[in-house]
Amino acid sequence: MGAQALRMAVSNEACAWKARQIEAASEALNELGTKALQQIGEPDLAGLVALLGLALRRAAPNTADMGDAEREAYFHLQRLLMSALVDGNKEALSSDPPANICAALLKSHALRSLSALVASSAGGLLSLGPQRPSRRTLQTSLLLLVEASCLLCQFCNSSRGKSQAVALRVELEASGLLEAWPRLALAVAACDGGEETAAKEVMDLTTAWSTLMAFQNEGAENGVDPWASYLLSGACPSLAFLLTSHVVSFAAELDGGPTYGLPAAGSGSGAGAGPSSGSVRARPPVPLLDSSGALLRRNGVANTLTVLVALKMWTRVQRLLGLACKRLPFDPTYLPFNSAKPFQSWPWGPRLLQHLWAHLTPANPGPDPIDRAWAPVHACVRAAMQRRDPLANPVAAFQLGMRLATLAAHAMLSHSNSPLYSRAGAGGGKPTDFSALVAAHDPAGWLNAGAGTEGDGMTLQAAAAGRRLSAKQCPVLAYGALRLAREALEVPRVALEGLNLRLTVPARRPLAWWRAAVAWAELWQHSSALPGFGADSSPMVGWSGLLGLIEMRSTDRAALEAEPALSCGYLSVLESLLRHPKAELHVAEFFEEEQAWCDAWGPSLLCAEPREIAYLAATLGKLLRRSADQLDAQLAAAGPGEEVAVAIPEWQLALTGALLTDSGAIDFGELAVEPDDPAGEAPAPAAAPGAPASGPGSRLPLVASALAVHLLPSVAAIVKYLLPVALFLRRDAPAEPDVEQLHGDVLRLLWMLLAWLPALLIAAEPSGAGAAPGRPVFAASEPVPASPHAQAWSEFLWRELDPAWMVGAALAAVQGGEGGSPYVMCAALWALVVRAPKRLAAAVAAAEAAEAAMAEANQEAAGESAAVGPSGREGDSLERGPRGKAPPLGPPSLDMLRAVLVEATWPDPIGEGRKVGPCLFAAIRAVCSGAGAGAAAPGSALDPSTWGMGATHLLETTSLLPPPDAARALLPRCSNPACVRLDGPSEAGLRLEACAGGCGRASYCCRACQEAHAAAGHSGECRAAVEARAA
Repeated sequence: MGAQALRMAVSNEACAWKARQIEAASEALNELGTKALQQIGEPDLAGLVALLGLALRRAAPNTADMGDAEREAYFHLQRLLMSALVDGNKEALSSDPPANICAALLKSHALRSLSALVASSAGGLLSLGPQRPSRRTLQTSLLLLVEASCLLCQFCNSSRGKSQAVALRVELEASGLLEAWPRLALAVAACDGGEETAAKEVMDLTTAWSTLMAFQNEGAENGVDPWASYLLSGACPSLAFLLTSHVVSFAAELDGGPTYGLPAAGSGSGAGAGPSSGSVRARPPVPLLDSSGALLRRNGVANTLTVLVALKMWTRVQRLLGLACKRLPFDPTYLPFNSAKPFQSWPWGPRLLQHLWAHLTPANPGPDPIDRAWAPVHACVRAAMQRRDPLANPVAAFQLGMRLATLAAHAMLSHSNSPLYSRAGAGGGKPTDFSALVAAHDPAGWLNAGAGTEGDGMTLQAAAAGRRLSAKQCPVLAYGALRLAREALEVPRVALEGLNLRLTVPARRPLAWWRAAVAWAELWQHSSALPGFGADSSPMVGWSGLLGLIEMRSTDRAALEAEPALSCGYLSVLESLLRHPKAELHVAEFFEEEQAWCDAWGPSLLCAEPREIAYLAATLGKLLRRSADQLDAQLAAAGPGEEVAVAIPEWQLALTGALLTDSGAIDFGELAVEPDDPAGEAPAPAAAPGAPASGPGSRLPLVASALAVHLLPSVAAIVKYLLPVALFLRRDAPAEPDVEQLHGDVLRLLWMLLAWLPALLIAAEPSGAGAAPGRPVFAASEPVPASPHAQAWSEFLWRELDPAWMVGAALAAVQGGEGGSPYVMCAALWALVVRAPKRLAAAVAAAEAAEAAMAEANQEAAGESAAVGPSGREGDSLERGPRGKAPPLGPPSLDMLRAVLVEATWPDPIGEGRKVGPCLFAAIRAVCSGAGAGAAAPGSALDPSTWGMGATHLLETTSLLPPPDAARALLPRCSNPACVRLDGPSEAGLRLEACAGGCGRASYCCRACQEAHAAAGHSGECRAAVEARAA
């Protein structure tokens, strides 16, 4: 009969069964008892579901052409089938039911028939009002609630992939069961004796529902989330009320906070009142359960399964609100946009959104399919605003999210002594007492001091949560709660960005959210009893949770997102993520999807502590070196003709660019001052490491110094190694995309280095440095005294960065047609001319000598080749590998400078209408010829008045950079420049030991680094230092 019912459901064949046949099926089910499903088996389960749908439809009172005997037989059959599904579900059915169940559920329309029964039962209970239902009525309703829940769970679990999930969702919406079942659950829960059953069924059903929703996570076509849109439409107010009231009741039970005026259970209305400051404790519409599934008692451990599903749905609704606001055609000419009332005095929350949604341009979706898809969503949102739906209230969502995260933080205090948890940072790997976690959730940061119409002024008792949440529940609940609060913050922000208004969410709320999010993101858990930061550790909130917490959103004003994040320790969490041994795939995905938006940090980076920036820069430098080492090993191990993936991870390049480029935090123009600049008459000394700064701007010199010392040497080292490798590989395999990618990546790093050269030369060299004593190169200006830290910067610059090589490599790239920035190139060359002419002349002379030697060698090689003959083999000595003969790179020669600056057609960098290249080349040639003061006659090549591009400011500027030692004091590091050790969550956590040689100048993180540094030349320096001290 099940097979026949399935065939009839598919083919719409009419059913001709008589009452006796139906009764025979009922007798068979009675005989099988609780073993019915087990005897029938999963392959035939779809037929049983189709038979149930048929019985439900034909047992309905309004079924046409149905006699009383047949209707009674069908009613008895559907009761037995529902009972069989309930009784045999756990024993006979697996958690992965057959796929044909989905087709049976859809074709038989079982849910539509079931919805009518459930709605009728709920209406009967609610019609009694305060009158207590009879025992039989309550038992019947309880049984129907359980049976409907069982069928719904099978319905949700039977979906296979997104396409079936869409069809099942449509069937659910058409059946009306998403309104009828929660209505019955609320009605049963309001009756004495039905509370526990209702609570358990709500938990089971919402868990199964979340499985179905996962197939359409984050929305569907055109970005519209169908589940969130359905909840906002008002078609299922009881479900919306069930979800919101459960979250509110859960929070109120644990922290004693308000219930926001939600209506009493059993009223049948899902439209709750808006937030209120009332703190009267109301009976939960559906009782809460404990961890064992029983009713929650005083001081019991709460069950979080239902509240987690409710948080997910509320979060999706808030996200849909934000997207809908972003796509709205606001018209600022309407009131209240043109009112005189300052926007800053407007309340943040529902009233603001009601103002915005009440003054829209007429809905006209037009031909765009995306606009047409969002038109009904806008109508749903407008209606939700008008009826003050709690799901559409960002204030209540934000407060509840922060309340639940605060509860989870306080509950973690009871798990402080567990060795399986640790905090990232300088002391990573040590057990924590979570006191910092609790402090990060201080309600004073996100609640108003006094009571107001927006629901603030509440008194919370989160500390009373104690052990009411298990250690495993806390991070999961905190993540779900913080995601809800985050989406609630986005709603007014994106709405007001659409209006191009300066009104934003009060700054303290995003700051409070980021403070809490970072506190959770830097917590780690360990699979062993010994805490550490190895492969056995993972984020307490999970990898996806960690990435979700530290995700930054794209915004027209990036500072609104970046400043609160970076000021709350965001960089420390990012550093720990980069250093984790298992995080490589997660990090790549995180940056590829632009969740960090590091290219939009800009000046907001200065909101972070200089120490955090130094730690991140040092870690990034090691990661770049490690990538170069891995590339070297792959190339060395590759055989002839074997393809090797050669590339620097894109996320490393993006993060390096965010820290080093002038579009980031570093404004090179603010790192030096001129004598006539009021700010430069008495440059303020750099703040001591760790000293409080008066503002982000005062941190700029120290931050720039930290980036220069802790990141630039690593970038310079890998550029100096990888650029010849890339050039050789390009000549060997010019058409390989990976090779071209590697070459382009290295050039990106090279131009980043070159952009820093003027600022570093100003710090390292006085104007006219290197000229003969008493004979300045430029008679138009007296030499400007060097900065007090010039010697230290000079040693750093010329020893660790090699500016002459950088300029020569960049000129070679330009000469080879690789492009580049004319402004950066000209600024670097002018800086060398003005600040280090003698060093420039020496570099050019060395390049000329090298070219002459190479020409002579080529002539000798040509002669030997001619002597051997064309068939000889002595000319085929080129090594195939990165260490073979590659195109030579070195300091620039005059021929190279002439080819780039004079002969090449370069655009004017600043649009002065003059050719800067010839003027610059003339000055370089004059410097290289040893021109003295007489060469600075008016109109000569070294006359500053003939220079373009504003190069004259280089004559008299004084650097504001603190000494390199100030940057090193922020982060004492291993003295081995090639160190790539990344143990622990932070660079600051590496333990250093003094050099065993006793020089007192070096310290190392491990013996291997000491041996490597000694082999690289430190042994001689160490011996000399010891002898000097002894003398």
